[in-house]
Amino acid sequence: MKKLIDLMRGNLMNNFYCVFEYGSAIYGVGKTKESAIKNAKEYLSNDSYIPDFCGYNMTYGNVYVIRCSKRLYDKVIINGGIIGYDIYCNTLYTLEELDAMDEWID
Repeated sequence: MKKLIDLMRGNLMNNFYCVFEYGSAIYGVGKTKESAIKNAKEYLSNDSYIPDFCGYNMTYGNVYVIRCSKRLYDKVIINGGIIGYDIYCNTLYTLEELDAMDEWID
């Protein structure tokens, strides 16, 4: 349980954001919302409005900006945005992180 708390605390203390298409790819990452959006504009039209992810009434295929874990941020920088991810507590995590969380919770 301590590892889970440390992981969550670390993600809350670090500000990393990503722009992602719900149910698809991650288009950009940054240390601020603005830098993540700027990074994503390379793949999206410049006039696209990108709302904050609010955790409800999300539509597959829509693009949102959301807080992400440092591990997800690093993985996108290294490998690009086609990676496995999911949302937990309004933060985007890699699937590996979520699997580890499940083990810590059990």
